Amino acid sequence: MPDSVKIAVDVVLPTGYTGQGDSTTRFPVILQYTPYGRSRTDLKTGAVGVPPYIEFFLRHGYAYVSADMRGTGGSEGWVNIFDPAIRRDGKEIVDWIAAQRWSDGNVGMTGGSYIGWSQYAVASMKPKALKAIAPLFAGMEVFWQGGVYSEAFMQMWSALTYAFNREAVLKSFPIPPTPPVIDEDGDGDFLDEIPVDLNGNGWLDDDYRWPLSSGPAPKYANGAKRTHHYYLSAIMQHARLPSGAPGTFDGYSVFKPLEFRDTPRAGDRLRHPISTGPGSRTSSSRAWRCSTSRDGSIPSFGSGSRCTPRCVGSCRVE
Repeated sequence: MPDSVKIAVDVVLPTGYTGQGDSTTRFPVILQYTPYGRSRTDLKTGAVGVPPYIEFFLRHGYAYVSADMRGTGGSEGWVNIFDPAIRRDGKEIVDWIAAQRWSDGNVGMTGGSYIGWSQYAVASMKPKALKAIAPLFAGMEVFWQGGVYSEAFMQMWSALTYAFNREAVLKSFPIPPTPPVIDEDGDGDFLDEIPVDLNGNGWLDDDYRWPLSSGPAPKYANGAKRTHHYYLSAIMQHARLPSGAPGTFDGYSVFKPLEFRDTPRAGDRLRHPISTGPGSRTSSSRAWRCSTSRDGSIPSFGSGSRCTPRCVGSCRVE
């Protein structure tokens, strides 16, 4: 990207591509631009698959590109929810695809939910090669359904994305991690670029320090030494800001202060009786953490309040 942040992408081409980029081996491209992991890797075999519906398009002569948004998956950097950087990066990705020798210069996008929203964001930048978008659905009012803050959804979604963007493998929710994008030791095995989980709890960001040079040295299953630690460096960038504040997709810190029930009524300044604490209201700098975020469980719909507040930076309670 223009600010030097590197974006991780998977490129899948139809069978028969010669690598020459002639008129018979250039393809229209379907792009999926996601914060949820561009693909998943089997921790036993290292295999990386594509969605079943993409296999249909591959059989019909389309190429497929899946890209991790900055601050997610294998990409570097940090990103906030619905960050303007997402649309700027998206245009750069579309332009990059159009310039590749396997691309015929025509790009379409698909996907739903946040991936549906990302299509509108990228289309707003009007990249020349983007010819079509197909948002299956898009989350526009998902946090305030009917004007009321969706507490249960935000607990579940925030905890899940918190784990995703640290590539945690939770015992009760065993979604495989996003695959590494660079084979730093050059042995042809991308799976061994995932560092050893030292304490065996499914998380990597609590085993190592950021910056990585402050130790301990990252360990790998094959014992080979790395210099850049691309995969772990990306995870650690997602996990925390340079200031030490919580990192990518800390949904509670963004949306909890805007919760409908915590807003005092204009008429009598009263608050909902189940507000957080007696007579309390949070400022925009108060962060929230789910108490279940490290024990492998994910808050579910209707689970009730399972999160506790703590301050990062300057906080106040009125």
